[in-house]
Amino acid sequence: MKKIIVLGAMQMHVPLIKYAKERGYYVITVDYLLDAPGHKIADEYSLISTTDLEAVTCLARDKNVDIVMTFNSDPAAYTAAYVSKVLGLKGNPPKAVEIMSDKGLFRKFLYENGFNYPKYKVFSCSDEILSVDLDFPVIVKPVDSSGSKGITKVKDRSSLSKAF
Repeated sequence: MKKIIVLGAMQMHVPLIKYAKERGYYVITVDYLLDAPGHKIADEYSLISTTDLEAVTCLARDKNVDIVMTFNSDPAAYTAAYVSKVLGLKGNPPKAVEIMSDKGLFRKFLYENGFNYPKYKVFSCSDEILSVDLDFPVIVKPVDSSGSKGITKVKDRSSLSKAF
């Protein structure tokens, strides 16, 4: 029986877990939340973070899995790519996943390859953002989150630091 690690066991992962089980896979879910609903339907689960590269690699190696994947999670997608590469499993290249998951890197990729992209600027600290001339309103968005988490519409300079 083929084994699959599904990184994440939240409600959004349940369809993937069910799909894999219906096709005969032995499913191991990885999520640090004990009450994650996917754990209840998996064959087994591990309470580790989906972004813990070394722990997921060790688990995948110890369980001799065939596939490491996720659904709808940029941070876990990088873990799946990394572990797959380290263990010689089929998967996406980690560098490609990194570019697709980091908004700053993706915008840079679009620019360097002649694609259309929205006007953007990447800042690493709030002091930087306060020193730049901006046309308000602006959208402040973390480069490394997913699912629209952390996005703030800022209407004036006085709200920039808080949004950052």
